[in-house]
Amino acid sequence: MAAVHLFPFSVDQDCSINSQTFLHVSPETREEHQHKSLDTLQTVVRGRRLVGLDVKLPDTVQGHLWKEKDDDDQHTWIKQKASKIDRFVLWKKDTAPSDQDPRLKSIENWLNVAECIHEPIPID
Repeated sequence: MAAVHLFPFSVDQDCSINSQTFLHVSPETREEHQHKSLDTLQTVVRGRRLVGLDVKLPDTVQGHLWKEKDDDDQHTWIKQKASKIDRFVLWKKDTAPSDQDPRLKSIENWLNVAECIHEPIPID
């Protein structure tokens, strides 16, 4: 499974990085950052301390990473599955994300909507 990180910032480049070299993640030991049910992690990116939660996707959900497929025609955007994910790390600057973090809530809301629209309708 791939390691996926949801950072609290964007990067204006679309390229790969050597995360083995540049991203060192370790368990967070400060009590005030501990979450009641999720593992808490820490790292430093470009001199800025980040605290993250290791979020597991529900068993009913399959996460996928996609990459652009090599194609000679530059006008088509064809994607192909690169790998599956079953968890991701949600990062926040200086302190751990809360259960009410907007990014986490939007993912939860989207999963609820997706479940509702795919639920079978009983025929009576």
